[in-house]
Order: sequence, then structure tokens, then C-alpha cells
Amino acid sequence: MDAARLCQTLGTRVNREEKVVGEFWQVRYRAVRLLDETACLACAAYGELNPIRAAMADTIEPNDFTSVQQ
Repeated sequence: MDAARLCQTLGTRVNREEKVVGEFWQVRYRAVRLLDETACLACAAYGELNPIRAAMADTIEPNDFTSVQQ
């Protein structure tokens, strides 16, 4: 499945579950340019630590949703 179709499928499903209409991605997310190395590292750290903030894991080491295992 290509990215556009995946986004459409996900957006439709979430809108149905939340009983809302409109563009799912437009309201919730926005693109941000990462202009320097500090911004790239901050973005990567956010992605790696997000499962902990979401209470999906207690530590990052055994977490299958991050690249820390590599």
C-alpha cells in the first residue's frame, strides 16, 4: 500500500471512530523543516522516546517501536 492510500485509510478510520468530519492530517499534524543538526537530533530523540511518553514501554532498550536496538 502506498503512503497516500495508507494516510487516507487511517484518516477515514479515525474520523469514523471519533465521529468527526474533515481532513484528519490537516488539523492534527503539520510539516516542519529540520534546518540544522540540532533540530534533526531533537526530532530523532522525540521519535525514540515517544513510546515511553505514551506508556507503551518503561525503557527504550527492549522496545520494538524504536531503533535503539540497532
